[in-house]
Amino acid sequence: MSSRPSANSAASQQPWVTYGLLVFCAIGLAYSKSLEGGVRSAADAAVANAAAYWKERPYLEPADIIVETLTAEAVQARRAEFRRERSGSSSVGVPQAVKSHYQEILDGLTAAALAPLSQLPRYRMGVHAEKTSGVSYLTHAFLHGNWLHLIGNGLLLVILGCYVERVWGSALFGVLAIVSALVGATAFRLANPELDASLIGTSGMIAGLLAAFALRFASRWSEGGYLPVVVGGACWLMLPAHLGMDASVVPGPDSSGELVAAAKAPLWAIAGGFGCGLVLASMLMLGRIEAIFSDTQKTPERKPKVHPDLEAALEARADGRLPEAFELISSLLERKPEYRAGLIAMWEVALELGREADASDAMLRVIRDEVRRNVPSAVDHWLDLASRGLHSGAEPALLIHIALMLREAGQPIEALSALKKALENSGDSGSAEFAARIARASRSLDRNFTEAVAWRALASVDLAYKDRQNLEALLGELYREASEPSEGGSADGASAAAYPTAPPERAASGPGDPLLQWEDPELTDETDLSREQPLVPTASGPGVEDAAEPLDSVLPAPIDLEISSRELRVVRAQPSELVDDGLVVEIEGGNKRKIPFARVDAISVVAVNGLGEKFVIVVDLVLNWLSEPSEPLKVIRLRGDQFDPRQFATGQDSPLDAMRSFTTQLLKRSNATALPDTRSVQGTPFASFADLSDYHRTVLGVEEESDDSNFSVSS
Repeated sequence: MSSRPSANSAASQQPWVTYGLLVFCAIGLAYSKSLEGGVRSAADAAVANAAAYWKERPYLEPADIIVETLTAEAVQARRAEFRRERSGSSSVGVPQAVKSHYQEILDGLTAAALAPLSQLPRYRMGVHAEKTSGVSYLTHAFLHGNWLHLIGNGLLLVILGCYVERVWGSALFGVLAIVSALVGATAFRLANPELDASLIGTSGMIAGLLAAFALRFASRWSEGGYLPVVVGGACWLMLPAHLGMDASVVPGPDSSGELVAAAKAPLWAIAGGFGCGLVLASMLMLGRIEAIFSDTQKTPERKPKVHPDLEAALEARADGRLPEAFELISSLLERKPEYRAGLIAMWEVALELGREADASDAMLRVIRDEVRRNVPSAVDHWLDLASRGLHSGAEPALLIHIALMLREAGQPIEALSALKKALENSGDSGSAEFAARIARASRSLDRNFTEAVAWRALASVDLAYKDRQNLEALLGELYREASEPSEGGSADGASAAAYPTAPPERAASGPGDPLLQWEDPELTDETDLSREQPLVPTASGPGVEDAAEPLDSVLPAPIDLEISSRELRVVRAQPSELVDDGLVVEIEGGNKRKIPFARVDAISVVAVNGLGEKFVIVVDLVLNWLSEPSEPLKVIRLRGDQFDPRQFATGQDSPLDAMRSFTTQLLKRSNATALPDTRSVQGTPFASFADLSDYHRTVLGVEEESDDSNFSVSS
């Protein structure tokens, strides 16, 4: 995801509160580690003394810390040994009064051993269910169990802080972080009233920041960094706590770490902080507090020092000496090419002198810098530049970025204009990549433009596979949206994304029907097939993924494409059933015919504009591609907007993928010549044409369909 939080935030503002919290955490861990070594040595010696005292009197009850020091197995073995030693004695056992006396001494030794440990920062400054001071609700967040614990939490803190603090400002961010830590600590203490353990670390705070980040930037979920941050942050917080390996909860000096792990106590702090972040973020966004607070908290910018040469140039301009001012500014920019004040002055002076090229170059350099830093003034500068028609020198990448900023600033018309200019300027160098980016950027601006640019990108063989998938998904969304308002109908789709679930009504053939047909006795009459029979394919073919290798036709080369006098005769049909040896189609008039694959000389699959509101996939089965040029070219034409290809591709949910599978099956089973090439027939990608006439001339080698209507299909 882009590092720019929003178009209205001060992207140059440093997240100082985030850095401060990280520094305090590092200081807290260093302070804790510096005390731990000496305290541990003294405590270990005292514990060893208490353990030795217990070994001499194993009938006493040892504290948990003694059991952990000796291990439970060693404790049981010493007691068994003591019982064997006493079994042969005539003694009746240790008197209770003696036991009580010795137990008090052992407890005193244990307490003396634990006293130094209880003074360690992690116990003294952490949140404990029973022994917690008010200040520990805040100080616990700056302590960590080890350096790995700090590095993981610190990385999340910096990532989240760089976004949230830049959007909400340091004050609001600081409030969110502190309140999330307090609520997380409170939730931990209330949920674990009898647990002898202390909460430390920024888990509650980070959970609150993660919730705020997820809610505030939810509209940008499709950008590259959003999901990794949310999912990765949740896993870092939740998994160690769930598995009992979280360093956020430290067992008390005299408690069992296994009991603490089993309680999964850190989950309560995480849940409390996350809930707090959701509530606060919702209040800030719904109550528009973010906008109000950011307006009142803006710090005035310090007036930058003006370069002496620029001052001299401004004085010359004020005196009317524009050429001198221009020369001074030009000399200054040669030495300091990124000097913002000088570039703006060059823009103004060059305009007054009528040197539009110099003015445009200066302002474009200013805009590039502002776009890179996401400064909102880039929008105003661009509007000024575009209104004068001086934006022709902008490169496609800059145009795409400024279009996004214009869209966010409520300038959809100018944003679309910038994207069209980017498409125009992209030329041949990287045009497919730029077209893909432009299509995604124009998604909410102009549906028709988005569709046209997407098809342009898909027509390029240089388009990356991932970009191709994204654009196909985008087209699918556009076609689904177009088909939603009409019930039971279908949009005239560029491809299978808007195919109807059932074939639409066709125009009845009549005396005035201009569709040209012919009689071909080799086509099998299938009129006895029931018209009520469901259109279910009898054989499912391979998908597009299985058609990656080109299919080399064994047929002779096609006729010369330069021939333009050949007649074209077309029968329009809809596929009804795909059988082993042919394709059953339903032609005008309701008759069904089977087209044997042996009769198909060539298969042409292209996307044609002008047949509807969108591009339409046209599938032509050419029956006499290898015949003499004097013979009319006979074509069975299937239009992609008049049938649903998913009925011929089992398991394909995407209409585009289903169309690829269908045409690939036709090509494999017929072993026909692929027109215009194998990649187009397989849809990787479909070749596109501006209109039907362009397709006829370029691929079929004919000018137009014949006017002869003497041919008809016998019933």
